Amino acid sequence: MSKGNQKITNFRANMPYNGVFMRQSLNQNQRHSQLRGKRMDGTSRLRALFIVVLMLLATWAQGAYASTGFEPMNGSDEDGDGIPDSDEIANGTDPSNPDTDGDGLNDGDEVNNYGTDPTNNDTDGDQIPDNLEIINFGTNATNPDTDDDGLLDWQELDPNNGTNPLNPDSDGDGLNDSAEIITYLTDPKEIDTDGDSLEDGEEVFVTNTDPLNSDTDGDGLPDAAEVSQYNTDPNLLDTDGDGLNDSDEITNHMTDALNPDSDGDGYTDGEEVLNFTNPNDPGDPAPEIDDGGIIPDDIDFDQTELPAIGISVSYDPITEKSTISWYNIDGDGLSDQEEFNAIESLSSSVYYVYRHTTRITQINLQSLQPIAELTTNACESMNSFLCKNGTGSFHPGHSVELQIGPEVSGEFYYAIITMQSDGTETTNLYCGQNTLCNPVNETTEPVRTPSLLSATFNSQSETTTLSWVNYNQLNAGELPETGANALNIRVWRHSNPINRSNGFVLPTNPSLFLVTTLTPSSTTYAIDVPPNIQRSVYYSVTYYLPNHLGQGLDYEDLRFELPDGAVNSNTLSIPVIEDTSNPVIPEDVLADFEPAPSLGNGVTNISWTDSPGEIGEIYTIWRSRLPIEDVYEPGVMMLGSSMEGVTFYPNQINRGTLGYYYYCVTIEDANGRTNLTVGDSNCAMVFENTFDPWIAEPTDISAEYIGNALTRVTWTDQIGVEGEIYNIWRSNSEITNDTFSSNPPTLVGSIEAGMGMHDVEVDGDWSQDSYYCVTTKARYNLEEFQNFVDREFDEDTGTYEDFRFVQNCIGPIAEDISPPRKTPLNSIDVWRVGDVAVRVNFQQIIEETGEIYYIYRCTDSECFEDSVSSLELDIWELIEGPISFASEDEPAQTVSIPIQAGLDREVWYAVAAMDTDGNLQFDLEENYNARLVNEDTLGPSLSISVLGLQGSSMKEGTYTIQAVLEEAAGGNLPKITIVNSEGSNVVMGLAMTPAGAMSNVYTYQFTLSANVPAGPLSIRVNGFDEFGNSAITQADNYSADGLAPTLTLYSPSSQSAGSSYRYGDNLLISGGAIDDVGIGSIQIRFTRNLGMQSEVVEAWQNLDVLIDEESEENGVSFFVTYAAKNFEIGEHRLEVKALDLAGNWDDAQVEFFVDRCEQIETGELQCVFAESLEPETEPAPIELEALSPPYMFAYVLAAFNIFAFIMIILTLTTAGRSPSSDEEDEGEDWMKEFIGTSAEPDMDAIMDTGKQDPLESSESDVNQSKTLDDEDDDELFGEAAPKPKRRERKKSSGRKRRVRRSNDDDDDDDDDEDDFGESSSKPKRRRVNRK
Repeated sequence: MSKGNQKITNFRANMPYNGVFMRQSLNQNQRHSQLRGKRMDGTSRLRALFIVVLMLLATWAQGAYASTGFEPMNGSDEDGDGIPDSDEIANGTDPSNPDTDGDGLNDGDEVNNYGTDPTNNDTDGDQIPDNLEIINFGTNATNPDTDDDGLLDWQELDPNNGTNPLNPDSDGDGLNDSAEIITYLTDPKEIDTDGDSLEDGEEVFVTNTDPLNSDTDGDGLPDAAEVSQYNTDPNLLDTDGDGLNDSDEITNHMTDALNPDSDGDGYTDGEEVLNFTNPNDPGDPAPEIDDGGIIPDDIDFDQTELPAIGISVSYDPITEKSTISWYNIDGDGLSDQEEFNAIESLSSSVYYVYRHTTRITQINLQSLQPIAELTTNACESMNSFLCKNGTGSFHPGHSVELQIGPEVSGEFYYAIITMQSDGTETTNLYCGQNTLCNPVNETTEPVRTPSLLSATFNSQSETTTLSWVNYNQLNAGELPETGANALNIRVWRHSNPINRSNGFVLPTNPSLFLVTTLTPSSTTYAIDVPPNIQRSVYYSVTYYLPNHLGQGLDYEDLRFELPDGAVNSNTLSIPVIEDTSNPVIPEDVLADFEPAPSLGNGVTNISWTDSPGEIGEIYTIWRSRLPIEDVYEPGVMMLGSSMEGVTFYPNQINRGTLGYYYYCVTIEDANGRTNLTVGDSNCAMVFENTFDPWIAEPTDISAEYIGNALTRVTWTDQIGVEGEIYNIWRSNSEITNDTFSSNPPTLVGSIEAGMGMHDVEVDGDWSQDSYYCVTTKARYNLEEFQNFVDREFDEDTGTYEDFRFVQNCIGPIAEDISPPRKTPLNSIDVWRVGDVAVRVNFQQIIEETGEIYYIYRCTDSECFEDSVSSLELDIWELIEGPISFASEDEPAQTVSIPIQAGLDREVWYAVAAMDTDGNLQFDLEENYNARLVNEDTLGPSLSISVLGLQGSSMKEGTYTIQAVLEEAAGGNLPKITIVNSEGSNVVMGLAMTPAGAMSNVYTYQFTLSANVPAGPLSIRVNGFDEFGNSAITQADNYSADGLAPTLTLYSPSSQSAGSSYRYGDNLLISGGAIDDVGIGSIQIRFTRNLGMQSEVVEAWQNLDVLIDEESEENGVSFFVTYAAKNFEIGEHRLEVKALDLAGNWDDAQVEFFVDRCEQIETGELQCVFAESLEPETEPAPIELEALSPPYMFAYVLAAFNIFAFIMIILTLTTAGRSPSSDEEDEGEDWMKEFIGTSAEPDMDAIMDTGKQDPLESSESDVNQSKTLDDEDDDELFGEAAPKPKRRERKKSSGRKRRVRRSNDDDDDDDDDEDDFGESSSKPKRRRVNRK
């Protein structure tokens, strides 16, 4: 056959089925018939190839979908908050921030668990962040009022409220928290706000009482007592309406508060109490009432009680006064002795007068106050016998008047109570005697006057303006303003204040007091004040009311009193000063200067005589260096002012003042008129010199020898100078003004201001006591420089230095500069019993008396140089002292100095003595008065390890625990304690064994038994150093683990369970392991080619494990896949081992096999390895609905495949036109490329038209399937498919098997495969030549 007539011998396609590629081939004769006589041009070939590729891809997708099912992948979650990034972007949260709103809550938790807004840190807007609501307070983050009580959560959490945001009634009193705070103002945290034993809710809803008032009706009984004990109404003062309040009935009268007539005698309890009958006795009759309704007087009374007799009250409506009259007892009816005693007591008694709106009884008398101004002595006579009532010389009786205030209208009762000198009061009240049982009517006129009168004097216009408010402005139409009875307003002026007692004098002399009469509507009036007058006056305004009390009875209210007794505001209580004259300047002005030598300043006292005739004036004081002609000229300074009556002014004079000064005093009257005239009468001159008298020296000079050849001089800086210098002078004799020149002292120091101290170095040649003085050298800011006696003036600097030596010297001062000798320091050690301390033992210096000792310490590495040192060095610190001996006979003393814990250092201690003159021995000598000691209070450092233990977990067995001290050890052995996970001691305080005599290494043999619970082990070792310091080191990184882990292998399953894998499958290894302590690792290994000569046992290898929050405690899981093609066909074994932290382990193994299957021309699936085994049970079909997603997807793909197949047929049948030779060559080249070779194909072999050897033909028939299969495997668009190696097994005698043996070419191909079944070279092809 020519090249252009080459025919395609086969057409292949791979169809996926359950993850294993099955092969299909077309019948060779069919392919021959389809291709014979047909030629495809290049376009048709490309179309066919494109459709084939689409069918392959669609078919593969269908198989992949059918084998794996459809499971959508989870979206990425960059921030790990549980919400896919795509959802976060869609919902406005930040996909890179797990907490978008920064409220401390994960966005995923907010969306999935809490229902809060992940973009708002306060979802419900209640001013509390979501995380605080959920985590801290437990409130609902999506509801601003969690408990729906009307208060927002933040309001309830506010400390001012402090209510529970989870409970609408925080205190459980039956009232909503909001109602308590807003409506009832009760305490939402207190069940009973007013403390009356009734809950707030009960008071509001049940008893209708006030929850803020424990006694709602004010009857003296708590609300709870009225409700639960007495059954009275807590809202009514008088429950039964008998005139007595509930408390009086229950506590005072013992009557029934629920019955107005407790004794049932026809009179109410109130009537009986008022009439002095017993409200609980029905036999006690009511008081007798005469026909006129007047209560008769009691004639039976006890005179020994000294009652007032014959009380009577009369009221005068004109004067509005009530006159109360009564008599003393007369003693009639008493024995002579009783009469004498009664009259004797009466002579020193007083009467108290009471007034009340109801009849006065012994009960209400307790709440009344007597009228103070009516208190009356019972007797004024020196002869007590004359105190009794009678005629002639005996007592005539008593009468007092009570002024009744305005606007009173009613009946009043009076009583007179006798108070004896010993405090005894009248106990009984007798009608008509000492109490008025028939009231008197007292009615007074109401106030009918203007009010709010004010007066203002204007000095410029010289007028006084009055203003007031008319009565009718406040009470419209009550007083007539028109007609014959129209009121007139009268204005009065008087020099004294007016009240009810003297107001009646005004109309008695109208020419003197009346200013004017005005119309009813007037509210202001201006009064012209005459010139050159000065007066202090009061004004009043009244109404004159014609016919007010009747025809011809005019009325003017001149009481000037208000109903409460206060003075009415229609009269001035403060006078107005009317002054139309210029003030007169003061006279007799004097200025007197008084220096203050000790302070360097002074005072000038200016005095004068007040101007006559002025009231309320003010005096102004002026000062100048020059005579004053005008107070406003330059240089004149106003010093201050003084009120009327204060006729002097002290002016403080500053230091350094020197010269003549002038003072003047001017006047300003109360109305602001001034008289600034200056002259000899109101001015004065004075010489002011504060410098010359000034003792310009510092004060409080003291000097003290402080030892060590130093005398400390101190002083208080001079007051009033700045920038001064203080000179310190010394002499061996007293320094005075005279000796300063004759025996000049030595200047031993000059100190700037502000120091106040100087240490003078005492010269060893000074053999006598010393005297010291301190002087001041300063400029003083003088206005004039003069030469003064006893003062040195420096013309260059303008400074003075006072040498009078008045208050600036001290002496004599004794100065002994010889220090004591060195103090022997006997010993020093560290005391470790109780509190750790350094003990210093030193001797007393016997030749000194009264000396004291100090202990110093030096921690520097160079405390001594050539065995000597000095306390003058800064490296020595004072740590103890002063220390004294109890007696001179005590030879030595030991001082303990506490030292702190945690030290490890070498320290020098020194002891030094100081004599009574303050001289300290500074010199130190090593190992004489100073010694070295090791202060070690720090416990040793040690390490703990378990010898031979790999890792940190111990299983059952014996272990050696080793402790290593990092410093020299003492005599005490370390103690070991081991505590298990339950806190129980496995080993407690046992001594460890030293590794050698001088070793710092210690061991302990520890046996871990099975009964020790699994979990952490705490190993504690208490070690001791050579000084006995101890330290506990604890190792918590070890654990007890005596139990093996538990391993569970989920896949692969065993061979018996059908665990077989075909080429193209993945081997999934998954499982889990748990342990009581923890899993250390998961290991696997394979045994390949099980039972074969090529069996290989691989090494163990570790797997990555997965631990998540939902896994069991101390549990792990693992998941790994292996490609089945990496295993040869046959049986293999998988072993899995789980090891815990202690090395305990559990394992599992499973055997599986790998097979290679292919579909022969009969359509039957033939598997190589499975043929040698028993048939496996068909897996149960997966029941799916007809419209399940996998079926629907398969339906669509099937339809697509049918369509593609039809298109191929149409393409092949319509491609028979004769193409050009170029197209034929192009098509043939395409076909060569398609079948994978560029060589000329043997079309005889392809079309099976050439001659063939019979043996070869037979062999070809036998291996037909094999040949097609191999070619399909080797070529798929030029790529080599993997070929697993095959084994030959003997045929079973019991059943018939198909076994295909590989030819030589196949064996060669197998040898070329790599470990993963990949072919390393292109597959070999067989050419068949057609003759």
